[in-house]
Amino acid sequence: EDYKDIDNRNVAEIKTDDPDALKASAVFPKNNNDLKIIEGVGPKIEKVLKKDGIKSWSDLAAADPANLKELLLTAGDRYRMHNPTTWPKQAQLAVDGAWEELKEYQDYLKGGREV
Repeated sequence: EDYKDIDNRNVAEIKTDDPDALKASAVFPKNNNDLKIIEGVGPKIEKVLKKDGIKSWSDLAAADPANLKELLLTAGDRYRMHNPTTWPKQAQLAVDGAWEELKEYQDYLKGGREV
């Protein structure tokens, strides 16, 4: 039995045992302080945001993308390339619990940017 077959069987078993386990809502954390669920936000950017008072999905949803960009520029050159344009929209979807829509939107994004 090769590894791939084991994985496929496990997915089938998961679907049988707990169909909701594979829904987008199961993938996202329930902790509204975890900004890393936003496409384009990693641990370092999360620290930058939290240091500036953006501590929850609600805070990020209410943020102006231009202010977020300024915050990134102020944080240093390593953050200059990041584009926070979609972050408030993603955060609002998280606040609303629109997990399927958030997953679809993130699948459409490339590195947190609309294509």
